[in-house]
Amino acid sequence: MAQFVSEDPRDYHRVEPSATLTKTWRIKNAGSTTWNGAYRFRHVKGALGTSRQDRHLTATVRPGETLTFAVPMRAPGASGTHREDWQLVSPSGQVVKIGGSRVIYAIIDVVK
Repeated sequence: MAQFVSEDPRDYHRVEPSATLTKTWRIKNAGSTTWNGAYRFRHVKGALGTSRQDRHLTATVRPGETLTFAVPMRAPGASGTHREDWQLVSPSGQVVKIGGSRVIYAIIDVVK
């Protein structure tokens, strides 16, 4: 189990077409299991110009500790609201819920 702590930039952040940004989420390990490099973030859907490769944790996160997950993104060229979803996945392949949700996400507004 995990708990959402914060994100930067916040959802619905306004950017120009093709702008680059890095989305970060702070997540607290609210369970009883220590997370390690066998845990990973998996791309679920969306197209904000990120690599869709799994991203394994690079640190050990004990219960009660937080981690920061960062993804470089590039806004699409088209105006509108765009979203990308990621999941935290355990070594056995189970999705770790974050605040009751199966995904964390980035939402940006592309404006010309």
